[in-house]
Amino acid sequence: MVCLVCGKTIPQHRKRPWQAAIAWNQINLGTQDYRQLPLFGLGSLSPESARQKMVGIRRNLELRKSLAGIERTIAHREGQRPPGKEYQQRLEAYLQWAMLALRLLKVKAS
Repeated sequence: MVCLVCGKTIPQHRKRPWQAAIAWNQINLGTQDYRQLPLFGLGSLSPESARQKMVGIRRNLELRKSLAGIERTIAHREGQRPPGKEYQQRLEAYLQWAMLALRLLKVKAS
């Protein structure tokens, strides 16, 4: 995908729509505002408050993702049905959006 205005491109094709959206947003950080992200309720927060909130959210999502991976490993070893793969994918999507929000906040601070 190539932007007709600036010529920026996404380096590689993405499997899921959310991955393509994040890749596109990452190459256009300067044109966005963290307050406009539809997730996480950052619209009314100052940059510092938003950053503190996003650091906590990112940490929480990373822990949940790790825990889901451990639960899948244990289930496979014990011959049980593992937790849903879609759940892990959803956690990964939220984590990537959280990381994008933190990048936008970093751009705002500079």
